[in-house]
Amino acid sequence: MYYNAVENVVEQAMIEFEYVTGRSYKPFEYRYFGSTEPRVAIVTMGSSVKVVEATLDCLQSEQACVIGVRMFRPWSAQRFCNMLPKSIQRVAVLDRTREGGSQGEPLYLDVCTSLLNTGRTDIFVVGGRYGLGSKDFTPRMVNAVLQNLLRKDVKDIQKPFTVGITDDVTNLSLSLGRSLNSFNDAVTQCTFWGFGSDGTIGANKEAIKMIGNYHDKMAVQAYFEYDAKKSSGWTISHLRFAPSGTISAPWRIEEGQANYVACHNESYVQAHKFDVTRHLKRRGTFFLNTSIASIADPAQRLEALEALVSPKILRKLALRNAKFYIMDAGSLATRFGLAGRINMICMVVFFRLSSVIPLDDAVALLKAAIRKNYGHKGEDVVNKNITLLDTVVNDPKTLIEVEIPQKWRNIVEGDKAYENRHIALIDDEKVRKFMQEIGDPVTRLEGDDIPVSKFLANNLLGGVMIPGTSKYEKRCPNPSGKIPEWEPNNCTQCNQCVFVCPHAAIRPFVVTKDEAAAAPFPAKFETVKATGTEFAGKRYTLQISVLDCTGCNACVEACPEAPKALVMGELEKSLETGEKNWDYATKLPERGHMIEKTSVRGSQFQTPLMEFSGACSGCGETPYFKLLTQLFGERMVIANATGCSTIWGGSFPSNPYTTSKTTGRGPAWANSLFEDNAGTFDEYSLLCILYPFAHLIFFLLFQNLGLVCSLL
Repeated sequence: MYYNAVENVVEQAMIEFEYVTGRSYKPFEYRYFGSTEPRVAIVTMGSSVKVVEATLDCLQSEQACVIGVRMFRPWSAQRFCNMLPKSIQRVAVLDRTREGGSQGEPLYLDVCTSLLNTGRTDIFVVGGRYGLGSKDFTPRMVNAVLQNLLRKDVKDIQKPFTVGITDDVTNLSLSLGRSLNSFNDAVTQCTFWGFGSDGTIGANKEAIKMIGNYHDKMAVQAYFEYDAKKSSGWTISHLRFAPSGTISAPWRIEEGQANYVACHNESYVQAHKFDVTRHLKRRGTFFLNTSIASIADPAQRLEALEALVSPKILRKLALRNAKFYIMDAGSLATRFGLAGRINMICMVVFFRLSSVIPLDDAVALLKAAIRKNYGHKGEDVVNKNITLLDTVVNDPKTLIEVEIPQKWRNIVEGDKAYENRHIALIDDEKVRKFMQEIGDPVTRLEGDDIPVSKFLANNLLGGVMIPGTSKYEKRCPNPSGKIPEWEPNNCTQCNQCVFVCPHAAIRPFVVTKDEAAAAPFPAKFETVKATGTEFAGKRYTLQISVLDCTGCNACVEACPEAPKALVMGELEKSLETGEKNWDYATKLPERGHMIEKTSVRGSQFQTPLMEFSGACSGCGETPYFKLLTQLFGERMVIANATGCSTIWGGSFPSNPYTTSKTTGRGPAWANSLFEDNAGTFDEYSLLCILYPFAHLIFFLLFQNLGLVCSLL
């Protein structure tokens, strides 16, 4: 009785909502963009309805319509069937879930049951899944669903199907054709690659507001992607602008559709990084912020670009006839006393190159925004930003257009040292296979292309992760360009600097004289006599992983000596020597067992079993976790609540928890999304503790079952 009444109550609420807001909603909504009668229908709900509508509108399909479900529960079979045109012969039902062991997904079963109960058994219904693994649902996928539904013979229709993944195990996936652009040429699409905390996201949000308020008819849309690596990870901004109408596109910019692509971090264009030009359309504009722009000689500048940028990107720029611009925004900001603040510079470049709105109007809006946002910091900061803005706009030397040579069309991948640097470190075949087939593509943001069979081949069923994969990323997450340098004559070997390091990127090593002399760069592998009777005859050295240090300065601040035993130096000067000396030091015999680990100094000689996490630079949380693994790591069981610690501690495929080289044991880590693990002995944490003893518990219960029954 109550459930039967809900349908009318919901419908009446929708009518009242329209009266208040002007937005109309119905339990089931029908859209058809043809001029006759549809033959097939796509039934779906949620944001996918807008994707299907945009695709059918773009195709101007005479054969297909879409029915969007607004009221899923309680399901109204009569209302649904009344909405379905009499001309419909085939129906595709899309579910964004997978019901293991069932005959179909929930929406598909509701549709089939409704048609059966209302006597419309002549309609062919096929169920499909989309959005699995958080895949973006795009017009390209809708077109694949439509082509499958419109096959000449019903027997040829894939039933059931999945779309958006490469399912080469059950072979249910639909093949995708070329990307489908549902926008006309008046819509400008832009993508921006930024570095976490560099201001790119904030600048783009400001740009969206300025452009959206430029005139009443201007339509804007923004979507932002963030890396789980917190403040030192990548960011991608997807922006769309239309001079009139509205933009209703709940999907990211697809490959080959962006008019303007900007990369604000030059490390992203290196080989074995990201394909930052994949969104760029033919004859589009590509902007790169790079220090190479400061090279005065054009020939040397071009040579430096070819050494820095991945051949794949260079080839794509040439084949797509792109316009290529570079600028050294970092040095320009430093010149005006705004070191590291490149967001305003890059925003001006965007307005210069994209022509979304007239440049003079954009400059006026930017100056107004500067006064509003920085006025509280004083007139000096405001004037510096305005002077910088005028320089970027008026000085032709700041922005350089690169003439793309013809040879880039045929450029091939070179044998550069950094291309497979991290994979070369792997000596375990199982881990190497995982990193090559799973970890590396995911890190390059190409995980959507990994076929299902690769996960099976790497034994990743059930959400299992290989431990210790974070040490192979070597992503150099250092926005400051500074790393600590050790002054051995000032050091008392207290290890306090090592204790506070959030990423385990600075470590003490106890070595012999021969081991120190055999280092790749002995002059940089400085040692002093190790203090304490435990290390008699040994040498002490402090090594820094230059490719994992975030430059947070925590170790320098923690050093109690005067003068300091650590000072911040230039990263570039230590890159080659520091990387090789670190790799050498980590392969030396561990000697932590020679000293008690119950003191600050002694604990830091123990190899940490949590290293190189994705935590923020200077994080105050990870040093405690690192210390726990140094004290108890080989017998730790971690039940991790969902929050910051799961992001830096378990963002697939990066796993900072690793195992001991001597015993092969380490922390067992698990995360339960919906449980409050932080509570005292809640169900999930308690189960993690009791599981190793489950066989013993059941044995004792079984042995005493007779006694319990007699007592009852």
